[in-house]
Amino acid sequence: MTKLFKFKRSIKKCPRVIGAGFVIGALALAMVIPFMSAPDAEAATLCSLSPQTNRTIISFEDKKIWASRTTADASADSTSYFSLPAGEYNITLVSYDTHPDSTDQPFETWYVKLKNSGGTVVASTPAIEDLPQHKSHLVRQVATSFLIPETITSATAFHAAYKIAGANTVFAVCAAFDKIEEPTNPNITISKLGRNLTKGYSSWQETVSAEPGDEIEFSIKIDSTGDATAENVNIRDYLPNKLSYVSGSTHGDTTLDITSGWRNLGDISPGNSKMIYFTAKIFDKDYFSVGSTTLTNVAKTYADDIWTIEDTAAVLVDKDSDPEEDDPDLSIEKLARNLTSGYSTWRNSVDAEPGDEIEFSIKIESTGDGDAKDVYVRDYLPGKLDYVSGSTHGATTSNITSGWRNIGDIPAGSSRTSYFTTEVD
Repeated sequence: MTKLFKFKRSIKKCPRVIGAGFVIGALALAMVIPFMSAPDAEAATLCSLSPQTNRTIISFEDKKIWASRTTADASADSTSYFSLPAGEYNITLVSYDTHPDSTDQPFETWYVKLKNSGGTVVASTPAIEDLPQHKSHLVRQVATSFLIPETITSATAFHAAYKIAGANTVFAVCAAFDKIEEPTNPNITISKLGRNLTKGYSSWQETVSAEPGDEIEFSIKIDSTGDATAENVNIRDYLPNKLSYVSGSTHGDTTLDITSGWRNLGDISPGNSKMIYFTAKIFDKDYFSVGSTTLTNVAKTYADDIWTIEDTAAVLVDKDSDPEEDDPDLSIEKLARNLTSGYSTWRNSVDAEPGDEIEFSIKIESTGDGDAKDVYVRDYLPGKLDYVSGSTHGATTSNITSGWRNIGDIPAGSSRTSYFTTEVD
């Protein structure tokens, strides 16, 4: 008796996008044959994988793929357009088949060929294991951190035992590609310590005891504590008055003078750090009053997408009394005037517009009962103010905005005044 085959066309709707993941669905042709029950035929087309964030589910043609026939019979194409961006993925495959006659099929296994927009295969997944004889469905994760080098827009399920004789048929139901997101939270911390080299101390401290003239070594550690690389990490140190940088003393992850400007240390990957060391010398005792003076040194750092942070180390300078010596002291007064506006009067504050030139005066007066020896002066310009090259005159002609300048001795009761000009950005 002739057996009749019935064909029916079933329409499968593509599910909505859920979160960042989506499912690919399409029209599929389901064939009902006498030896396969209707529930089995339906089950063959069902994908048991659920939508998740960052998951792309790809369904394949509703057909058996064969190991022993042609290339076309060994493959099933994806059923709808999708776009799988380059990156790393965890991959799960779903197999289905029935075993109506209990025929042993030891090679019911397949993998996925991934293709770019030009149809070129750029990667192939590992194969799912053989479908056990007693099972009709198999769900297995076949890869973790699988690298897809470029955007994928189509895929083909292909029998992993192609050209092997025997039945070995299987339905390649679907595949899930779970994208592994790259870490996006860089962070850094900074720690600053010091030790007294002159006294021969080897331990690092947050507060260092010292005397005038001692040399202090500072360490600065920057740690990358986020889950992403801290890029373009920059470092700068701000020495207080009465501490001067020892030329050429910087070592570690930079040899540049970090007290005179920002220095780029490059990138720091998560869990790693960079270290910088440098030495500073305390001014002579003539610059200190009898008793204790605290000098606070500030180190600052920032990186791309990370705000500036800072840490400090203190130097506690003790000066003993000496009745035979004079006790010099200094005072400082800073004023300004707008040259562009033609103002001649010096003021504590001035109005200005972008492009205006502002002249500053710095008056240092010797107010103690002894001469002030080797007086130094320095100016720190804020943002939006640029030094006008060659404009310094008066007590010094050197650029006092780029480093400490010695203006000599100032006798008791006398003063020295320095002038320089800036331009408003």
